[in-house]
Amino acid sequence: MKARFGWAIASAILIGNLSPASAADMPVKALPAAPAPIFNWTGFYIGANGGGIWGHNNVSSNFFDGAAVASAQTLAALAGTGGANGSGGFGGIQVGYNWQHSTAWVFGVEADIQGMSLNQNRTSALFTIAPNSAQDFDQIHHDWFATFRGRVGYTANRALWYVTGGLAVANTRFSRTQTWAFPGDACVVDPRNGLGDCHVGSASKTSVGAAAGAGVEYAFNGNWSVKLEYLHIWLQDNNSFLTQNSGPGFVGPPVVVQRFNQSMNDSNLDLVRVGVNYRFGAAPVVAKY
Repeated sequence: MKARFGWAIASAILIGNLSPASAADMPVKALPAAPAPIFNWTGFYIGANGGGIWGHNNVSSNFFDGAAVASAQTLAALAGTGGANGSGGFGGIQVGYNWQHSTAWVFGVEADIQGMSLNQNRTSALFTIAPNSAQDFDQIHHDWFATFRGRVGYTANRALWYVTGGLAVANTRFSRTQTWAFPGDACVVDPRNGLGDCHVGSASKTSVGAAAGAGVEYAFNGNWSVKLEYLHIWLQDNNSFLTQNSGPGFVGPPVVVQRFNQSMNDSNLDLVRVGVNYRFGAAPVVAKY
């Protein structure tokens, strides 16, 4: 009896000594790593932008004056047709909204308005139908533009690549001095070419067209993001304006008005801009398995 009791005590002591070592040697299952947060683009945003803009306009003219001789009408059409180019800068603000669901596709709408300074100057060649000559000095000026566009993008977490397109609106002011060398008109001499400033006029219009482009946006800090974007804007202008004939040699009152039709059928603006946005409600979303 004493022997059995001694064996029991010895076995308990042995098991107690072996149990911690055995537990330490057992493999432990690793805990799964916390999933990386995924940025969600859904929400309203507001921001500012600025950049450079380049413009090209094709200008054509028709001279409506039944009393004018054929050579005058031909010279007006020749001198009044051609292209004008220029560049400038701009800055403005934008607002928009994005939708992102469970996929990587992002859909959005955006509206923006910018002030700009863009002058496109044009000096025509000197055209001559003996013994008369004509030459045009034109300027096309833009003060502002706005766009209303949709956006479709694909995101890789915080980077969003997108295409965009929609409506464009801008102001267009056209100014013209058409100089002549017709005998008897006695117009004020233009120092640029020695011809007479016989037809001077201007017209302003709010022009409507389309915009299309592409860009990339990156969310860099909480709800802040930056973007780089290219946009092409096409405007349908078609301005008509009246020119004042300043020479005393014209028949009628001291100032006689004649009509030109100035068409800018292909007014094209190309711009590159950078912008910064603050997004309301956007936050990282933890991925689920």
